[in-house]
Amino acid sequence: MPMVSQPLSERFRHLIEELQFADGALKKDAAIDGTTLRVLRQAVDSLRLTAWSVSEVQNAQHSSRKDQNTVISFLRSERLRRFRQMVRTFCADLERDRASWSPTSIQDLQDSLSELRERLPVTSFRRREQP
Repeated sequence: MPMVSQPLSERFRHLIEELQFADGALKKDAAIDGTTLRVLRQAVDSLRLTAWSVSEVQNAQHSSRKDQNTVISFLRSERLRRFRQMVRTFCADLERDRASWSPTSIQDLQDSLSELRERLPVTSFRRREQP
């Protein structure tokens, strides 16, 4: 396992302290604007998933019981599961409050889906025949 540079480890220790402070501050006073809170949630969720993924890969590299390809396959499956959850949530949000979605948000979502569609193999989009 490659050693993590000391400055990076130190930065993460400071980040951990900041996150613990933020946790306490939000619990005491949740007076924060919605946009900042949403961006914070996205950043923390992304960091959590990345840290978990790196941890799983490191564990696989150190364990004779786990094959790295198995871990990578598991991580891919977990991302797909999370994606399906988000799609269901987006659909429910659209059904509930379609009018409150800004045109920019809708366009961002369409752009993201187009990018995904372009990168997936063509065979992935063949519809299953319904019986």
